[in-house]
Amino acid sequence: MSTELIYCIFDNIPGSHPSWSVAVLAVNQSDARNYIRSFNGGGKLQQVIKGGGTVKAACGAVTEAAQEILRAKNERMMLE
Repeated sequence: MSTELIYCIFDNIPGSHPSWSVAVLAVNQSDARNYIRSFNGGGKLQQVIKGGGTVKAACGAVTEAAQEILRAKNERMMLE
């Protein structure tokens, strides 16, 4: 599994204000889409941010797969 994480920016979230968006930190687009379907009932993918940069959204979320990678990276850093 790749350790590169991406941000997927979604809008048009059912039941949310039209200008509201969520940034999902995920391992890939499929992971982010599955998250947004499960927890928000869907949404439209507007942007994918890879390798850093500025992420602007009303809210953020982290998928379980991304959490596992972050945990592993933190553990490695603590051992150094």
